[in-house]
Amino acid sequence: MAEIDEWFAETAGSYVVHAPPVAGTTAFVDHVSGRREDTTLLVAATTGLARTPPGALESVA
Repeated sequence: MAEIDEWFAETAGSYVVHAPPVAGTTAFVDHVSGRREDTTLLVAATTGLARTPPGALESVA
């Protein structure tokens, strides 16, 4: 996962946040996105019932 993190940081000026599926994650994401203009926030679940299908993230690459 470090490779995609580095690509986002260097190429897109964005960062990937790894967090457990807790309510605090949503509050954190909302706080960050609310403070940055012209920012797209991509949130994907990697495990459990909320798992994001791989095809949903293809346009990012």
